[in-house]
Amino acid sequence: MISRLTRFCGAIGLLVLARGAGLAGDGACTTARDPNGYFRVGNGYVGVVDRGEEWTYVLKPLTSNWRIRPPDRHSSGHIFCENCASASTGFGGEFNWHVQPRPASTAAERAERRTEYFGHWAFRRNQLEVQGTREQVSLGPLSGYAVLYRLSLPHISQPNEPPAVMVGSVIVVYLKDGCIEFETYISAKPGADGNDWLPLDSLLSGMMIKKSPSAEAEIPARH
Repeated sequence: MISRLTRFCGAIGLLVLARGAGLAGDGACTTARDPNGYFRVGNGYVGVVDRGEEWTYVLKPLTSNWRIRPPDRHSSGHIFCENCASASTGFGGEFNWHVQPRPASTAAERAERRTEYFGHWAFRRNQLEVQGTREQVSLGPLSGYAVLYRLSLPHISQPNEPPAVMVGSVIVVYLKDGCIEFETYISAKPGADGNDWLPLDSLLSGMMIKKSPSAEAEIPARH
């Protein structure tokens, strides 16, 4: 009995380790490790090993408006733009790197699914209304698509006020090459001029992704 329990616990432990190392993947590309054995993932960058060669992908701002915040338990980091919106609120959201991209999909397929996970929150079809899609979106060596949603959430009203609904725009951006994928969502208030694609246009002109040999990569400092 104890032997079977030990084997069972050992199997569970291996599964947990496999999930924890999920970035490593099973194919040609794996996440690079530093001399201490930790994954090389940090403030806006990720290191990968592709067929024996080590590369680093770095996300970096091209203007002073866009900023990158460090990783947390839910994401690889956050990007936000302080002065990119017509209002003073700005916009931004989380982003994630994943080694070994998932099977190819299109913006139309993503929009049809209409289920998204922003941070640790799930949003379903009754909360997301598709406003538009864009194919052939690119940032540095990565390319993919974007989907624009109108997000509706119940809002807690003040006493003696009727129930309200909070409405906002969310753009999901999915980009990849043959080794890695980059996914982010950008939330903002609906544009006063009707241009809800403004956050994406600003992202594509104000940020870049650079791929270079790890020995030559410029790793951003953590602020």
